[in-house]
Amino acid sequence: MKSVKLSNGHFKLDIDNDLPFQITSLALVVMSGSETIWEVNAVDVDPYTLYNSQKLFSESPITISMTEDISYTFDIEISPEQAGDPANANWQESCFPDLDSPPVYLCDDILTPIDASSSPSTPSVYVADNTCANECTGECIPLFYCGTDGYVGVSSLSCEEYPFLGDFTSFTSPNLDPPVYAYISLSWNGSALSQSGFAYPMDATCANQDFTNDGVCGSPIPTC
Repeated sequence: MKSVKLSNGHFKLDIDNDLPFQITSLALVVMSGSETIWEVNAVDVDPYTLYNSQKLFSESPITISMTEDISYTFDIEISPEQAGDPANANWQESCFPDLDSPPVYLCDDILTPIDASSSPSTPSVYVADNTCANECTGECIPLFYCGTDGYVGVSSLSCEEYPFLGDFTSFTSPNLDPPVYAYISLSWNGSALSQSGFAYPMDATCANQDFTNDGVCGSPIPTC
């Protein structure tokens, strides 16, 4: 037996667009060997809507080769040019990310002071997730851009004061290089010199410490 003809049954495709913007187009092609046995093409699937397509074999019988593989291709396109519909609560323009500067968030614990002898940890970056995957003990804060540089948005600061975080030329693999400042106190007991203090990631004020002349530069950490 080289082939089977099906006149009962069906193919069915259900697509639930749970994104806050349109699926511009989708295309599904099912092949039996070199023969197309089902093809679906759809355009402009709106946000939070269900698209479905069905092929009934009783209406359009198909022949499946028993000597060749069944294969398929499935392509989805989302156009970055779509503007959205501000009047539609499911598809507001502000919901669609700028693919050149996508919304990026991180936990605010990157700003937490650490012991001056410790090494700051590399923060996790969350693309288009303003909850930071609910992994923050504090707030999930946004990143802002100046060219390809990323700056942490701190509510108490103005734009020109935002702390630099790193180079976001590649949003999937950013080069994170936040400056870390240290406030270090020196003590002399007559025979030995000791130091203590804290490091302040991206905070050039060291949490508004009262500065005196007892600080030293702990390279590569600049001293406040």
